Order: sequence, then C-alpha cells, then structure tokens
Amino acid sequence: MNSPLTIPLTLKDRHLAQRFKNQQPNPQKADQVYYQTLAVLAVNYYCQWLGIETDLDSDDSWNPIVKLLSNSADLTLKNIGKIECLPLLPEDNCVKVTPEALADRIGYIVVQLSDDFRQGNLLGFVPSVSSGELKIEELRSLLEWIDYLESLKEKPILSHWLQGIFTASWEAVEQIESLLESLQEQPAFNFRHRLTHSSPSLKIERAKLLNLERQGEQVALFVGLNPVSSSEIDISVQLYPQISQLYLPQDLQMMILDETGKSVMQSEAGGSENLQFNFRGEQGEHFSIKIVLGDVSIIQGFVV
Repeated sequence: MNSPLTIPLTLKDRHLAQRFKNQQPNPQKADQVYYQTLAVLAVNYYCQWLGIETDLDSDDSWNPIVKLLSNSADLTLKNIGKIECLPLLPEDNCVKVTPEALADRIGYIVVQLSDDFRQGNLLGFVPSVSSGELKIEELRSLLEWIDYLESLKEKPILSHWLQGIFTASWEAVEQIESLLESLQEQPAFNFRHRLTHSSPSLKIERAKLLNLERQGEQVALFVGLNPVSSSEIDISVQLYPQISQLYLPQDLQMMILDETGKSVMQSEAGGSENLQFNFRGEQGEHFSIKIVLGDVSIIQGFVV
C-alpha cells in the first residue's frame, strides 16, 4: 500500500461539514455529505500546499441546492479540471463511486477519515474509474499524482499554431502518416486515402500518436484549426485507429471537456472508423480532449 499523507482537519472544518449535513433531510445522505465535505477540505489543503489553485465556490459539492439532488465530492483545479474526493471510513477497504462522479473528472483521490474526524489520510489516486467501486489496492502513489497533474498543465496554445509555433510532440500530418505506414511491413492501403479529415477550410492541422497501453494499441489524434476572427477559431478534432486496424476499439470513448473538467461533447466509437468533433473556441479559453478505453484514460489539454 502507498504511504498515506495525513492532513489535519480543524474544528472549523468539522463545523462546516456539520452545517452542510444539517441541510440534508435524509439521515443517510446527511452522513455522506459530512464525510464528503471533510474529504474535499483535506484535498483542498493538499492542493494549497502544492501551490495548485482551486475553486471551491464553483463546485457542486459546495452548492447546498445541488447537493440535495446529487451525490458528489468534486473539487475544481483551476485551468486543469475537476477531481473527485472520495471519503473512506476506517473500517472500509473499498470506495463507492457515485454515477455523478463517473464523468467529467480528471482523477480521483481517496481520503480515509479518522474515527474522530480530526484528520484525513490521503491514500492515493487513480486517473479514472470504470465502475462504481474502487478498491484500495488499485490506488497509485501521490508522487505519481503530481507528475500526472504536470502533464495536464503542459497545454499547447492553439493560437500559437497559427503563428507557426508548435509544441514538439505535435507533428505535421504528413509525418504522422509516414510513421504509421513505416510501422507496417505491407500496408494494406495508403493511410492518406483512409483519412477524410483533411479539408481546404483548415488552415493548420497537426497530429499526435497516443498509446492506449492495451495490447500495444495506438490511435492518431488530429487537431485542425481555422481562424474565423481575431479572437475566435474553428476547431476540428478527429481520432483514427492505427493503420493495421480498420476500426477504433468498440468501447473507446472521446470527450471534449471545458475548463472546469465538465464533459460538453462525448461520443463512443462503437466500432466506427473514426470519431470527430467540431466546435468554436475563443482565444484564451481552456479545453481538454479525454480518450478512455477501459481503465486507460488519456487527457490532452489545450489553450485556444
């Protein structure tokens, strides 16, 4: 098991949790709200210690009206996304993940509360969950959590692409095509012929290969841009399978997340040849592309 990080919880924290609890008419839900509030506060202290800016006021877990209808313990990390803070009681060895928390999250941190609720032990994290239950042995180290967040913060600035300034990991489309074809001894057909994404309306187009870590599967992510004004850009996002496959994995999902980590567009491959989203962004806006395949989750953030 990973070494836990102990976060002290003050009397003020417990009073706040009790106030939220008293707003709940259902006793069982009231207890859950108490635990969730303390878990969010513990993770919020941890983020402050790391210098990560949070936004409690925008979270569902801090809205008394929303909490009457939902069951989540979310915490917004500014310009990164939402995480779920999962409370765990001392006698439990797994955590229930509510349906509300299965989407729009960039990660999950488990907080084991002490018997007297004076401290929360951060046990570890996972970037994604695929069911309503998370076992403690599945958790990854908080040291990995820091690296994971850093990777999310390394966001390409799309307006720079229009000036010819590109992030190193994003290649010209032709280079990605050549690489994919070079990996095949006898390509069944030309990769360019397969792609219907190219459009004269796209001024700039870059691509990136992503490893899905399942039987060595790769997908190619294409992002195309077309400026429509000095501050707005039309954005095209397409996902294609590796050249040896005709179709994307059946259960693969792609989502567009806004700057709070909320999913605003979502689609499942279902054995299709590609997935595509088209939308418009304003300069300075943040969004992310999230790709999920089973327990594997990849998030790529961008600044317009």
